[in-house]
Amino acid sequence: MVTGLAWDANHQTVVGIHCGDGSQLGADLVVEASGRRSSLPEWLAEKGWAPPPERRVLAKVVAASLTVSWPEDWDCHKAFSLYICKTQPHGKRGGVLLPIEGRAWQLTLAELGGTRAPCTWEGVLEAAKQLPDPTMHSVLQRCKPLTPVNNYGGWPNIRRCYDLCPLPRGLLVVGDAVQGLNPVYGQGMTVAAQTALLLRRQLTEALAGARDLPARRHRLAGLSGQAFQRALATDVLEPAWALAAGTDLRYPMTTVSGPGARRLPASLTATLDCLARVAQRDARIYGLVLAVAHLAAPSRVLLVPRVLFNLAWQLLKEALARASRRLLGTGAGGRGGEEQEGLVTVAAT
Repeated sequence: MVTGLAWDANHQTVVGIHCGDGSQLGADLVVEASGRRSSLPEWLAEKGWAPPPERRVLAKVVAASLTVSWPEDWDCHKAFSLYICKTQPHGKRGGVLLPIEGRAWQLTLAELGGTRAPCTWEGVLEAAKQLPDPTMHSVLQRCKPLTPVNNYGGWPNIRRCYDLCPLPRGLLVVGDAVQGLNPVYGQGMTVAAQTALLLRRQLTEALAGARDLPARRHRLAGLSGQAFQRALATDVLEPAWALAAGTDLRYPMTTVSGPGARRLPASLTATLDCLARVAQRDARIYGLVLAVAHLAAPSRVLLVPRVLFNLAWQLLKEALARASRRLLGTGAGGRGGEEQEGLVTVAAT
């Protein structure tokens, strides 16, 4: 276990780590990747370095996840994925059923603003019954649980902005130690992989032409930790934060704190909601939205004529429908209920 950083005499360079058994390991470069509970801010403060400012966005999501068997009579050639949710930000419940090896599914049920996720199979079935579509509940009634129910209690999106504060030489910060996201969006592993690629690229550039160990150590000593953290923030962390924290910021029960943690403007939220409704009716646009959501494509892929035209047309139709209802005095009934309650998405593959 790592208990602290080893420093040079002036506390300007990290030269290794202290271990729980009292020993010290020397290093030319220390990469902190100990996760959300990282003690690095305290270790820096002990030596006079300012801790990083923090952003926190908490959507108060509770979730339950487990592995379930396929029904005994299920066609083995049907992988079958199932997604059930309601259009954000009005819907509060959702479920995902994903095929894995061994004729099994990985099941996750989530609720926004919930107090406690189910912890038993009977509780899972009851929660599935509360979904806005009965398909998943009817399938699960024919399944058997293969693992215990694992609960998630609503950790916040947290960003420690090491790119905004000075860092000692010989130190880099990656993983959840610098940014942890709401896991319901499934972006953590992608961010980790992108971070590894960035680190490899920067180390390759820094060590280019250094043919022996002394030369490499000299190059590493000149590597700027803050430059790496800035590149990491711009190229990797910010896009993922915008998707995960940005989505959570749309819910009224979400709490925010720290620099830059602001709620989205109502106009932008309304446009994103409209894009979700467009995607539910167009498979190609739906694929683009999923690619962006899973960090497989940059958000600029949505700025294509097909998406923009359909989005503009949908916004115009909804604006005309609202104007018509106001003129006729029909309130928010009929088609307008979609905006109040949200559309149910049921996607089976």
